[in-house]
Amino acid sequence: VCSEVSDHICYSGYASKWRFLASKSGQILLSTPMTYSRASELFKKELVKEGLDAKDYGHHSLQSGGATIAAALGIPDRLLQRQGGWRTAKTNNNYIDESK
Repeated sequence: VCSEVSDHICYSGYASKWRFLASKSGQILLSTPMTYSRASELFKKELVKEGLDAKDYGHHSLQSGGATIAAALGIPDRLLQRQGGWRTAKTNNNYIDESK
């Protein structure tokens, strides 16, 4: 799903799978898998660089944004569910903001 949408907005599954993190300077290769706390730290650091208040954003903000964009682009529900690590299609829908 990520490559079809945009690698820099795909955040789901990062703890065990991701070795790349998008940033303004490109992608950073990491020598170890991304941990939940490190991903959060880097995400919030990028928000601050953009002049945003990092306290207003969290993992669900990014998951919701990514799922919303993917759904708007017509990415199949089963791919959203797999990428998001969600067990049911109902859970997918909790992350998609249809007003966007």
